[in-house]
Amino acid sequence: MPAHFRTPPVRDLDNTPQDNPITDHGATLGRVLFYDTALSRNETVACGTCHQQAAGFSDTTQFSEGFEGGLTACLSCLEAC
Repeated sequence: MPAHFRTPPVRDLDNTPQDNPITDHGATLGRVLFYDTALSRNETVACGTCHQQAAGFSDTTQFSEGFEGGLTACLSCLEAC
């Protein structure tokens, strides 16, 4: 983790369960699943399709087009946690 994540103010916000620590393997798995289109109903979109890393894992538009058409609101991944 970056050094600033180890400071007391940030460390006090950590809610990682003691019996399930963050590991390189776990983080890599999460990253792979986040960008995997095979997890969507029609295998055409991934979480990362709308939740843009460069935009704080949020959508850059007010509404996202769903894979079946229609519009949906896309919250930041950080708000969903």
